[in-house]
Parts: sequence; C-alpha cells; structure tokens
Amino acid sequence: MTTVTISVSEAKTQFSNVIHQVENNAVQYIVSKNNKPVARIVPIAGYEQKSLFGVLASYADSTLRAKESSAFAQEMEHKHAANS
Repeated sequence: MTTVTISVSEAKTQFSNVIHQVENNAVQYIVSKNNKPVARIVPIAGYEQKSLFGVLASYADSTLRAKESSAFAQEMEHKHAANS
C-alpha cells in the first residue's frame, strides 16, 4: 500500500480525489498539521482488521474470564464438600 503525506489544507481542497485514491488504488494518506501527523485516511478494509492491541486485549479478557470461572467453580466445590 502506498502512503502519501498531505497537509490539512491539501486534504480539504483535494478531498474527493483523496477518497477516490483510497477507495480505488489502495492508497493511504497521513494528514499533517504544522508538519506533525494528526490523522490517517485508510481503506475501510484495513481499518476493520484488528490491531495487535485489540487481539491481545480480547485474549486477556477471555483468559481473565476463564480464571474467574475456574475460581468460582473451585469455591463452589469447596463449599459443597464442606456442607457434606
């Protein structure tokens, strides 16, 4: 994928062309303000992919839920054994 850096004013005046390039030519744009990158315009297909952080966060959440579930089951078994 080609990356093009443009200023905010360029993005404003060429917005239709920028969107056309992103949609049809797999170009991504980095929009800068005062020579600092502030935004990225990417094809929606690239945006919908999970980032590594998103994948890791989902894994951590599922791992935590599994541990909590296991701890709850052990606690219930312990209480059941104590009442028997």
